[in-house]
Amino acid sequence: MLFIVFFYIYAIVALAAKIKERIDPMYARKFIHVAVSTRILFRPLVKDPTGREIATFGLLLYATISLLDALGVIKLETFEEGLKRYGSRTELAFGPVTYPLAQAIFVRFFRHHPLSGVAIGIMGLGDGMAAILGYRKPIKSRKIMGSSRSLAGFIAFIIFGTLGGRLYGYYLYVTGFTSSMIPLKEIFLMSLAAALVEAIVPGELDNIPIALAILLVRYF
Repeated sequence: MLFIVFFYIYAIVALAAKIKERIDPMYARKFIHVAVSTRILFRPLVKDPTGREIATFGLLLYATISLLDALGVIKLETFEEGLKRYGSRTELAFGPVTYPLAQAIFVRFFRHHPLSGVAIGIMGLGDGMAAILGYRKPIKSRKIMGSSRSLAGFIAFIIFGTLGGRLYGYYLYVTGFTSSMIPLKEIFLMSLAAALVEAIVPGELDNIPIALAILLVRYF
C-alpha cells in the first residue's frame, strides 16, 4: 500500500509537470496541493497500526525527497519540474516540505479523530483553491489586510476550506473510519482562522501555521 500511495502522489506531480507546459506554473503547483489531499480516499483501506505508519512515512518521504532535491543531493527531474513555480529548485525546500509535514501532524496524532479529515480538507482544498482563484486577474489586485494575498483568495479559502473539511470529514465518517463528525459551524471557524493565517504569513512558510490555527480553533 505504501508504494501505491507513493506512486499515486508521484503520478500527480508528473501530471502537474506535464500540464505546466500549457498553464501558469502557479496553477500547476496548486493542482498538486489539492490533488495530493485526495490520498485520504485510501485511508479506510488499510488497518492500524500499519495504516498509520504507512501514511506518516509516505508524507515524511515526500518531504524528504523535496528537501534533498532542493539541496542538490538528489535530482528527480519530473518531481522537480512538477513542484517548481519560478524555475528555482530552492523552492522545493519550503512549501513541498512543510505541506506534507503539516498534514503528517493530523495523520499521525489524529488518525481516527474527525479533525484529521477536516484539517486535510481545509489545507488541501482551501489553501489550494485560494491560490488558484485568488491569482486570477483582475480580481487578484484587491488585497486583504495590506498583504500580498488577494481578497478573492481569502474568500475562496474560507468557502473551499469549509467545503473540503466537510466532504473529507463526511467521507471518513460514512466509511466507518471515524465515529463522529465536527459541526459545520466549527469547520467554518477553522477555515476562517486558517485563511487569516494564510493572509498574514509569507506564502512559502504558511503550511505549519495553518495547521496550528486549525488546532487552536478546535481545542481553545
